[in-house]
Amino acid sequence: MAGLLLFAGAAGIFLVPFALPTPPPIITAFRGTQLFSPAAGGAQQATIAIRVRERSNLTLEIRSDEGAVRTLLDDEPLPAGWTGPRWDGRDDAGRIVPDGEYRIRLRARSQVNSGRVFNTSRRVRVDTTPPPVTGFGVRSAAPGAGPAQCRARVVAPEGTRVRFSARRNGRTIADGPTGPLDGDGRASWDWDGSNDAGEPVLPGIVEIRALVADPAGNRTRRAATCWVGHLTGRVRGPRPVPGSRLGVLLSRPDGSALSSDTPVALALYRRVGVPGRTAGGVLGQRVAGRARGPLGKVRLRLPRNPAPGRLWLIARTEAGLALIDPVMQ
Repeated sequence: MAGLLLFAGAAGIFLVPFALPTPPPIITAFRGTQLFSPAAGGAQQATIAIRVRERSNLTLEIRSDEGAVRTLLDDEPLPAGWTGPRWDGRDDAGRIVPDGEYRIRLRARSQVNSGRVFNTSRRVRVDTTPPPVTGFGVRSAAPGAGPAQCRARVVAPEGTRVRFSARRNGRTIADGPTGPLDGDGRASWDWDGSNDAGEPVLPGIVEIRALVADPAGNRTRRAATCWVGHLTGRVRGPRPVPGSRLGVLLSRPDGSALSSDTPVALALYRRVGVPGRTAGGVLGQRVAGRARGPLGKVRLRLPRNPAPGRLWLIARTEAGLALIDPVMQ
């Protein structure tokens, strides 16, 4: 019996200290941005959130495998509560750090109890490489191709996001879809030629933009021109040659043909660009004469100089303007 009591007493010596409640840690919350790009638009920064339970001195460092690259807090006294330092992705010399993974190391020393300390770290990755765009193209409306005035396509890595827009004279006139690229890294926008208010934009050249962004915030922009005319057309009859007289066939965006008695004006312009291939405008100076009359009867003579392949034919009606290649059937 005496041996049993002795064992119980000895057990109490070891069990009682561990039964006492453990004091809460000095730091009760510590989290931060896991991925960002200090080179991306908007001067992105890593946000760090720390909740201090009691008055403490905090040291916060950004470290690589080679050592400390930036000190954000240097044994700084702070009251209890939240603090939110930020890191701009630069080292102590003000240079953007190389891409890679870094540690955010936190050390806390209590002012209330000098014997209490807290050490931990979190990881953050810096990525400043813009996402590659492996495919991009814009096509203007064409006879039989459907109602879209501009068709934009982009190919980029899966996991990126794309935002389309239509611009003219440096201003956005229509916003396209925004969202992640699908499983095969493709996104598209078939734009009907209307602004954000649903009204048809004026005929002419429009720039279609695709802005591709990766999870770190890096962005790659691609742009190409498109002709918006709200009409499509082609030359009627045999392939034209210099000196021949041109007639045209015109269609609405839904594919329906304009009637032969529709009033139309025809004019030729020097070709200075091709929508979807060159930047800026596509129409140069007007060439030779003009012709007006019913669509089924009006004809315009091709000049002998310049060559037909260096010209655009514009067909104008109340419904819109068709940009026609005089040598394409």
